Amino acid sequence: MEKERYEYALKIYCTVFRVETDNFDCNPCGVFAALETLTERETLALFYRYNNGYTLREVGETLNISFQRCRQLIHKAINKLRHPVRSYKMSISKCIEKFKNDCDFYKNGYDKALLYIDELKEHNAYLESMLPKAPPFRDLNEKAYFSSIRELGLKVRSYNCLNRAGYRVLGDILKIENLNDIKKIRNLGEQSYKDLINVIVENGFSEWVEYMTEKSELLKNRKTAP
Repeated sequence: MEKERYEYALKIYCTVFRVETDNFDCNPCGVFAALETLTERETLALFYRYNNGYTLREVGETLNISFQRCRQLIHKAINKLRHPVRSYKMSISKCIEKFKNDCDFYKNGYDKALLYIDELKEHNAYLESMLPKAPPFRDLNEKAYFSSIRELGLKVRSYNCLNRAGYRVLGDILKIENLNDIKKIRNLGEQSYKDLINVIVENGFSEWVEYMTEKSELLKNRKTAP
C-alpha cells in the first residue's frame, strides 16, 4: 500500500515539475499535503488519472463529466500544484532552500532588531544626560524628609488622597520620577496638587520643586518636538 502511495506521489511530482524522474527529490508527504488543498473533484480526477491509470475519457465517465471538461479539470489541478506555495512542499531540495531562506530572513530581522535596540539605548542615554541632575534632596532637610504626611499640615482632601495612594512620609513623594505622577493620584485635583507643592516648599524642598518642574518641561518639549 505504501509503495502504491509513493508511486502515485512520484507520478504527481514528475507531472508537476515536468521531469521523467525525481532523482530522489520527491517528498511524498509534501505531495499529499499539496493535494489536500485541491477540491474534492480535482483530487479524484488526479487520483483516477495517475494512480489508477485511467484515460481522460474513463476519468470523465467515472466523474460523470465530458472528456473536454475532464481535461480542463486535470489541467487546472496540475497548474494549482505548480504554484510555488504548493510545489515547494513536494520537493526536498526546495524545502531545504526555503528553510535556509527563512533562517536568513529571521536572522537578518534579529540582527536589525539588536541594532535598533542598541541605537535606542544610545539615544536614551543621550536624553538622560540632557536632563538636569537631581541634587541630594534628602540632605536638604532630613528631618522633614521622614516626616509623616499627617504632620505636614496638608488639607484633609490632599492627605486622604496621598494616604490611599500609599504615600506615608514626605520622602515617598520626593521619590517620584515626574510631577505628572502626583497629578495622576486618584481624586487629587488641581487645588490639592497646589496645596501639596506649597507644603513641600514650606518644608525646605523648593529645589526639588524647581528640579521636577524643569524636568517635566524638558520631557514635555521632547514629546511635542517634530
